[in-house]
Amino acid sequence: MSTKLIVANTEQMCSVVSLQKALQKCGYRLLDDIPIISKLSEARDAVKAAVDLDSKVDALQRLTSVLRECTNPSLLPTTLRLAGFTLTLQAGSYRIEREVDEYSDAAGRYGDLKRKVEKLSNSYKEVQGDLERDVLEIEGLAKQAKSEQERRALIALVRAEREADRAACENRVAEMLQEIERRAPGLCDQITQHEGGKKVQYVLVYR
Repeated sequence: MSTKLIVANTEQMCSVVSLQKALQKCGYRLLDDIPIISKLSEARDAVKAAVDLDSKVDALQRLTSVLRECTNPSLLPTTLRLAGFTLTLQAGSYRIEREVDEYSDAAGRYGDLKRKVEKLSNSYKEVQGDLERDVLEIEGLAKQAKSEQERRALIALVRAEREADRAACENRVAEMLQEIERRAPGLCDQITQHEGGKKVQYVLVYR
């Protein structure tokens, strides 16, 4: 029997906050409950559904509390089980790798599977690209707030959104640097590190 290796993967993903938004943007439903994803979805829905000042402030505070939990990198799910396929987190991206019969229905559906994975990847990038715009929009709402309580709740939300994204990015960078330092000794004779502003450059030296 001739087999075919099916492989599809997303770009780098490190923020559970952006992942939740990307899944929602794609209309993808998780088959397994992932508590932090569910909490984010419910908290955002509560903000949209708030009809008076008290319920709005309560909803904003709830969302802020959930976002603060998202600074914990271990909350990024290692597996996403979606309708028709399952993605596993590997080296910062979600991936599917499956060996199938070359002439099976599964092999024939590879193009569709790849498009679905690319859709999630592109949605995540769009969410990340819109992050600062969304934060500025919330800051604008804070300036127009009808009460001091609402203004403070919106400012706290802005800080929580930024901190969750910053923590996720910093954690992924740290993981990548650790991986470089772990692998480098087996690939080269020496590794040097150069820092320039916020960037760190690693140079592998061969003799």
